[in-house]
Amino acid sequence: MPWHRFSRILAAFWLGVALASGAARAHEDRDDTLARLDAAIAEQPNEPLLWCDRAVLERRRGNFARAHLDLTHAVELGLDPSLAKRDRGLIWFDERRFDDAEASLRAARAQAPDDPPILLAHARALAALERWLEASDTYARLVELAPNSSPDVQLERIAAVEAAGGIENALAAADSALVVLGSVPALEEKSLDLELRAGRIDAALARLDRMNSGSAQRDTLLLRRAEILERSGRSQAARAAYADALAALDSRSASRRSTPAARQLESQVREGIARLAQGDAP
Repeated sequence: MPWHRFSRILAAFWLGVALASGAARAHEDRDDTLARLDAAIAEQPNEPLLWCDRAVLERRRGNFARAHLDLTHAVELGLDPSLAKRDRGLIWFDERRFDDAEASLRAARAQAPDDPPILLAHARALAALERWLEASDTYARLVELAPNSSPDVQLERIAAVEAAGGIENALAAADSALVVLGSVPALEEKSLDLELRAGRIDAALARLDRMNSGSAQRDTLLLRRAEILERSGRSQAARAAYADALAALDSRSASRRSTPAARQLESQVREGIARLAQGDAP
């Protein structure tokens, strides 16, 4: 067997071992937590929050029937109604019973309208039902109350805004998230994608220039700039951008130029230069 093929097989084997090990550790952690909850419930059987906590854990383990039973018992012991409706909705959401989830989360929201976890869960249920305008409005309320919501939540909001109101509104949502959170790569990438799909080439290039400032991945961004210029028919500017990308690659140390990623990047740059040269041929 050739060494390169064997090395790939070996790498895949160790990756599988690592993933299996991680899954096993997570399973063991949840088992330990469940054991601790069981012990706590044995000592305080009338504490609703303990039963609620166990319902949450069982939901995350995929034991939905047990989660429903534990949550029902927590309600019987006096669990806060808004919390009960939220957690019931989350169980139904994980069961992909989106209509039931949305109804339960809507009821929870009626009792606690400004509770961010409830708003997030309700927004996700509305998005799962493709009720985009309601989802967009719910995400808007969420980020109004919790402006530092994670980039993942902001990306969910941007997707809902686009589905409800189009690319321009989604861009406004992305820019507002960037103002609050700063230059988060995932949000910059999303904004760039939106601008390209909207045909705002100059705005996309300006964003790339801002992303390029002080970036460790300058050569990658220069390649993207070249490709955008090439696709938009700006051949002369594309040639210059490909040349800049090649120069940035050449400025790397020998060890960094020899990595597979760097070699792939250089191949893409040279292919772009060759395409443009072929277009110039008489």
